[in-house]
Amino acid sequence: MNRWQRMLIAVFFLSTAGAYACEFSYTLTGADGSSQSIRPGTDIQLDQGETYTLKVIFTEDHGNCKISPEDTDFLLDEEKWKTSKDYLTLQLIDSIIWHDLDSRRHIAEISFRATVTGTCELEIIRDCDKGGYNEILRFIINRGCPVTNSNKFQRCI
Repeated sequence: MNRWQRMLIAVFFLSTAGAYACEFSYTLTGADGSSQSIRPGTDIQLDQGETYTLKVIFTEDHGNCKISPEDTDFLLDEEKWKTSKDYLTLQLIDSIIWHDLDSRRHIAEISFRATVTGTCELEIIRDCDKGGYNEILRFIINRGCPVTNSNKFQRCI
């Protein structure tokens, strides 16, 4: 096999490697009902004391995936994100439950409360031999200010 043939084979394998990776999309909804699509690699602004819902849609890009949606790991600042860990920056309100949209698309709606100001990273990981998935959502939690005569918070200026 000559050098050009080897290069063509290498280019073919490199170009198809991503074809087997999982795809995820994210929508964040605030307590006021406003929604926004979010992407890994961008800063996502939250307000301390507010409750949010992160809708995660997972699409299998290959057939016969042997890894269930429940095997997706959510690590918040390198710790498994669980309801029992109420000391984490983003407090998970309910356990993460996946539902099937069809045979290759799955959805989870994750409710959480931003409890502490600062920055945190939510890493979403799927390990599989067909490419898997590993991305980070970076959240910036801004200080909330108590509103007069209420337990609600508003963004401080």
